[in-house]
Amino acid sequence: MQNKLNSLLKLKLKLPHDANADLLTCHEKMGGIGENKLHDLININRRMILSNMLMGKGKVKAVMIGAIHRLAQLCETTTNTPASKCIHNVPLRHRTGWLVNLKSWMEEGDIQYTLEDLNKNIGRPQRCEEDIGIMDAYTSTDHRKRQQVWEWANTPNIAMLSDTIQNDSIV
Repeated sequence: MQNKLNSLLKLKLKLPHDANADLLTCHEKMGGIGENKLHDLININRRMILSNMLMGKGKVKAVMIGAIHRLAQLCETTTNTPASKCIHNVPLRHRTGWLVNLKSWMEEGDIQYTLEDLNKNIGRPQRCEEDIGIMDAYTSTDHRKRQQVWEWANTPNIAMLSDTIQNDSIV
């Protein structure tokens, strides 16, 4: 679809057909046309919907906070999901839904959305003091290893660090 839009813009702007597509999306001050990509336009609108729903009141805000809680549970984290980089923990085959797509786009562009009222009160509830999500406890930055840990934790349904402690206090 982006290719069709690019060819239509080239036709309307009377650009040569063999012109580079980067010319369309490059900033005007750098010699480009300054058009946004379709992917960016869609996610900017999703981001505006997210903001408007979270600034609302009543059921609309409750539904969106519930969606953010489900996103935190998917990412196995207790941090503020819109403000942290967590979606790369989840393998690609488990990434579905518009909020997950928005979160992926936000992480690619290093866009954060801080929700002060959700800090340390998101995802699954803490079972003890200083309990954190299993993916918050794993500090490696290698995406492949983080996805392997996510798969390992998801199989027996380990979400919190306290889930790894047995009844006799052995880890």
